[in-house]
Amino acid sequence: MGEFLVVPYVIRHEQLELRIAVSNIADLHLHEEVVPELLDALVWTIDSDGCLKHPVIVDDVSHVVLDGMHRVAALKRLGCIRCPVCIVDYGNPAITVGCWYRAIKGAKALRGVAAEVERLSFDVEQVRSIDEERIGVSPILAALKNLERLEVLMKKELVSLRFWPL
Repeated sequence: MGEFLVVPYVIRHEQLELRIAVSNIADLHLHEEVVPELLDALVWTIDSDGCLKHPVIVDDVSHVVLDGMHRVAALKRLGCIRCPVCIVDYGNPAITVGCWYRAIKGAKALRGVAAEVERLSFDVEQVRSIDEERIGVSPILAALKNLERLEVLMKKELVSLRFWPL
């Protein structure tokens, strides 16, 4: 396995150390597929900007990309051979794995979100209530239930619902 190139900057915290370095892209290991539309947009953005704005987060030992699959794929497509990385010790208990969900920009209402999800080839079903026994309880289900309650409250208050990009 390749070594990281010079480590010019270290950020120390009482529970965590982040090392900013440069790595050969060939030494990084991707573990997820990329979404083609997002990859195309990111290639265009990086090419237009002439730089990568955020380092890829990589495990120190395995060189597995923990965050930044699309960035690495975009750099490969652009013909780059090196990549800025933030090296972490994945075995450190301060590093936790969590769920995250991609933000859908520009959706002005729940119908806009549903249309975007359908555009990504997922099935969308409108229901009057969520059958937790059928689909289980997950963070996204909890978020949808809270959003449903928020929409009801907003209708009562006559306030419009807006989605803000993160």
